[in-house]
Amino acid sequence: MRKRRAQTERPEAGQHWLTTFNDMITLLMVFFVLLFTMGTLDVKRVKHFQNALQSAIGVLNQGERAGVGVIQALEWNDEDIRRAEQLARARRREKLAQYYQMLKAGLGDKAKLTQKGIRITLEDELLFPAASASLTPAGRKLLDKICTMLKQTNLYIRVEGHTDNLPIATRQFPSNWELSTARAVNVVKYLMRKGIDPKRLSAAGYGDVKPVASNSTRAGRARNRRVELVLSPTL
Repeated sequence: MRKRRAQTERPEAGQHWLTTFNDMITLLMVFFVLLFTMGTLDVKRVKHFQNALQSAIGVLNQGERAGVGVIQALEWNDEDIRRAEQLARARRREKLAQYYQMLKAGLGDKAKLTQKGIRITLEDELLFPAASASLTPAGRKLLDKICTMLKQTNLYIRVEGHTDNLPIATRQFPSNWELSTARAVNVVKYLMRKGIDPKRLSAAGYGDVKPVASNSTRAGRARNRRVELVLSPTL
């Protein structure tokens, strides 16, 4: 009897490998389903799917919890993404409005809130001598004040140089393009020396191609000669 029982039990014991085999096949199936799903997602959905993928890597340890995370990520639709983006934009606008109130209090009419962000307009005569890109003592003092406020924000800062349409031709500045660019770059360098993160800064020179007033009058040309700091939540 004992011999016969042993013979009947051996085949059952030899089938335990099927449990591991079935687990492996299930995991492979889940893996290929995830690959297929990733291939059909657009760029926006990949962002929302990232956290679920990170948890899915630990599926053997996390078990059911990781699976729920993946399912929730797959259930995001276009409407969910649109609402999330609207909420993010609303929060950025709210924060931008708070920064604007601070800058407005310190700079008055020099700060304006626009569709693209906050624009700080500085007349060139406050910053530079005529036909020069070297900051004046008064210009450095003004930028010191602005730096103190900029450090309280996390906004990106694009410094733009602008001139009037009167031609300039010197050894250092063959045209208004070189002058406007050099002024923007020197302001960026000064902001860096005062502790503004270089990753937040960029510079651009526009010469006379973006006037804000008519160049036919002296007052209009004075308004066009300016440096602008454009502050925005994104590059």
